[in-house]
Amino acid sequence: MLLLSLQAHAVEWEFTPTLQLKETYTDNVRLSNTNEESDFITQVNPGISIVGLGPHLRFNTRYVMQNLLYAKESDRNATNHQLNANGNAELLPDHLFVDAQASISQRSTSSFGPQSEDNTNITNNRTNVETYSFSPYLLHHFKDLADAELRYTRDSVSTSGSGSSISTGLQDSTSDRILLRLTSGDDFQTLGWGLNYNKQRIDFDSGQQVDQVTYGGDLRYRLSRKFSLIANGGYEKNDYLSITGDSGGSFWKAGFDWTPSRRTSVEALAGKRYYGDSYSLKASHRSRRTAFNVSYSEDVTTTRDQFLLPAAVDTAALLDQLWTSAIPDPIVRQQVVAAFISQNGLPESLADSVNFLTNRFFLQKRFQASMTVTGVRNTGVLSLFHTRREAQTAQSSDSALLGVSDFSADDNIKQQGVQAQWIRDIGPRTSANLGISLIKTKAVTTGREDEEKTLKLGVTKELLSNIRGALEFRRRDRDSTQDGSEYKENALTASVYITF
Repeated sequence: MLLLSLQAHAVEWEFTPTLQLKETYTDNVRLSNTNEESDFITQVNPGISIVGLGPHLRFNTRYVMQNLLYAKESDRNATNHQLNANGNAELLPDHLFVDAQASISQRSTSSFGPQSEDNTNITNNRTNVETYSFSPYLLHHFKDLADAELRYTRDSVSTSGSGSSISTGLQDSTSDRILLRLTSGDDFQTLGWGLNYNKQRIDFDSGQQVDQVTYGGDLRYRLSRKFSLIANGGYEKNDYLSITGDSGGSFWKAGFDWTPSRRTSVEALAGKRYYGDSYSLKASHRSRRTAFNVSYSEDVTTTRDQFLLPAAVDTAALLDQLWTSAIPDPIVRQQVVAAFISQNGLPESLADSVNFLTNRFFLQKRFQASMTVTGVRNTGVLSLFHTRREAQTAQSSDSALLGVSDFSADDNIKQQGVQAQWIRDIGPRTSANLGISLIKTKAVTTGREDEEKTLKLGVTKELLSNIRGALEFRRRDRDSTQDGSEYKENALTASVYITF
């Protein structure tokens, strides 16, 4: 609301009300192998999109009210609110800015429970997740000597049972963070440097407080216009009670940054942190019709921090990168990407590890690769990931969650998956899409392993300039080493999407 009121007279606003009518038939609405029941689910989903674009304001939000009506299970009728809003405002030219975001979504509570990506299945494995982040910051340029940034961030994460969900036991939390950064200016062409200080306090509704502090510096030695040696180091302290014996210490990393062109970049680092060897990799390449991304990261994190991040395998982000040269303005490009995803029935995010609910801190090691290819009539998206999470704090903090699933299995989790999506224009107003995904989840401690395969086949057609129809078939098949956790589902969905 604050961003909406700022510089309103200079902003071009676009308000687009929407309505989606959707009918789904499924032969296993509960995703169960012992209680398979068919049902028809009707959805009446009104929504609105608001985009603001001006010299001092960028604003983009999308809200949908999802209303689920079951033919047989009418007592499970539910309303889910879905929001994705973000914006940036320049309050004082070249000096004072503010970033803000808010989201409401429904997520899985456990990586081992039934996975219902669109909320239509009746499971005890879904919950509302609500987040917001508000971040004012100051920038100052000391001529060509250095640049300074002082940023304050306030954020919140909360969950609640809703519709087919249950009370989760995840602690609601808020966080206050201070970031101070000083980086070298244009006077330092060959040897660049940076200093930073980062302090965060997380307040959980149980009364627990966790402080995290990091301070350090970095160096960059430019051997050529395209190749640099880089290094960083410092000290980090976390006051959570670690079960591994360490929760902080000195750290360092060294590596290189190679940017042979505006379209290609590679950064690789290796070093030490308090938990052991540490590595990171970021590589990307794009051409006129292709975009590639490869990354590897390690960090001690939490469920709340993961919910505050955008989707790790964001379809929109891949297409955004692909069309950067053709559509330079980020907000305009975002609108075009959103329209393409909606018109072709693409998922908003691709195969990804399930951010299961836990109150514990965990070490996450993640590899991610993705590729997007587009042609005159075809577009293809491929992604794969491998994630490992190792608990760093005691299981007792999850006592309220133990009734949901066997969370003792979440001490050490490996998840890996691959997803391919293909879109084919079969007419001037008609497209077909095929999606295939495979996700494996393994509890290293207990040995349990689940494998879920999904096939989707759909067609979308523009009926009028503001009305689009779609038909989709879905086949889901899950195998598990734990008895009673397997299931199969076939579902058919017909929908109409209207913009006003």
